[in-house]
Amino acid sequence: MLQKSNINWQDLHYFLAMVRSGSARATAQLLGASHSTVTRRIDQLETSLGTKLFQRGVSGFKLTEQGETLVHFAEQVESSIGAACNLIQGLDAQLSGAIRVTTSDAIANHLLMPMITTFSQTYPDIDIEVILSSQVIDLNDREVDIALRILPTNMMPPEPLIGRMVGKIATCYYATKTYLTAHDPWSEQSTAKLIGWGELGRYPDWIKSSPFAHLGTVCRLNHSAMQVEAAKSGMGIARLPCFIGDKTAGLIRVPKCTPDIAFDIWMLSHHDSREVARIRAFKTQLVDLFTEQKALLLGQN
Repeated sequence: MLQKSNINWQDLHYFLAMVRSGSARATAQLLGASHSTVTRRIDQLETSLGTKLFQRGVSGFKLTEQGETLVHFAEQVESSIGAACNLIQGLDAQLSGAIRVTTSDAIANHLLMPMITTFSQTYPDIDIEVILSSQVIDLNDREVDIALRILPTNMMPPEPLIGRMVGKIATCYYATKTYLTAHDPWSEQSTAKLIGWGELGRYPDWIKSSPFAHLGTVCRLNHSAMQVEAAKSGMGIARLPCFIGDKTAGLIRVPKCTPDIAFDIWMLSHHDSREVARIRAFKTQLVDLFTEQKALLLGQN
């Protein structure tokens, strides 16, 4: 019994071209292929089906009874594939459908929400889903369309993802005014503590190279929201992105500290998503957002 998997559907394309052109030579010219490629494709199809589709003669290729039968079904396949392609391409051209975005809690909570609100009002037929994650490789499973990732400055995202750097992030040191009054962080005998970022060990590299290498650490928290709340509660000094620290009521920059550009924001996606209209529209809004917020991201507000 013939199995569907035995047929190379590209062979049907050559078969229909042969029916319409009448000769291997004309088919080769039509498809931009060699004469031998055309005859090989027809031979493959006949072998797969176990029957002759053409009678070869001096005047060209003439359909057999079996070939006549196949024409009808091959044209149905051709028509169905064409309709499917037109439908899919039409959907990609529409400003409707779903967009799944993955990003960190810091970007989602402190930068994205006003933009998504405006975007949803402009394009009410586009459904936005935001998934919190900080893993660069999330896009590889093709379950998300766009990833916004914070990477160390000068670090490139992994292939085969495509993207662009849309902004730079400066960090600085923040605490409550009350904490800084009670614990002068510049004193060699300071009792101030830095809030750790979840790294193994009590003295990671960012502390060793900071102005406060002489301070110890207290706790280790791996999300910016926890860092903010810990600093607001008076636990210690938090190293925060300026776009978070400068907008957080109750926190001030540690005096004499200047922002340090330490991270890049990358907008990543799949190569084959570039032609989808809704994703292009969302990317354009993202680029505009990070351009407008450049001063905030660099701690210049």
